[in-house]
Amino acid sequence: MQMIASLYRGKYQLKHITNFKGKHALWILQNWTDVGLAPSTMATYVSHLRTFIGWLAKPTLLSVVDRYCAEHPERTQRHTATDRDKSERAANIDFEEILRRAEETGSEHFAAQIHLIGAFGLRVREAWLFRPHLSVDASGAPHVDWGTKGGRPRKQIGRAHV
Repeated sequence: MQMIASLYRGKYQLKHITNFKGKHALWILQNWTDVGLAPSTMATYVSHLRTFIGWLAKPTLLSVVDRYCAEHPERTQRHTATDRDKSERAANIDFEEILRRAEETGSEHFAAQIHLIGAFGLRVREAWLFRPHLSVDASGAPHVDWGTKGGRPRKQIGRAHV
């Protein structure tokens, strides 16, 4: 609906949805580009446009969309890999300083979560969901598997002791 409303407010005011043609698809694609959508958002919107074209039963319009995407691959290609190092070392972050500052807040829960993040390499949400009574294996060693992303267990990795 947003796409059709944008088309209507823009250059084209369709009398009926079945009048949708290649020039309309191109205008929509160019409008999204002009707005400055991120490539991942653009890729999602292009997928919606393809679905819409399928609903209209106009498969020949898919070639218009495909051609536009082929001519401008940088506009719809997602980049899933980072182009910079985001590690603590690269960011020049001192974990001990962060831990000290967390303890200075006076919140024991927050400081404990920072300890867990350091000890197990947890994500923030995983530290929030930490359940101590579920986090000891048969040998007595601490581990985290409840609430972890993908259910992947986390074992103690490092510097802080829980």
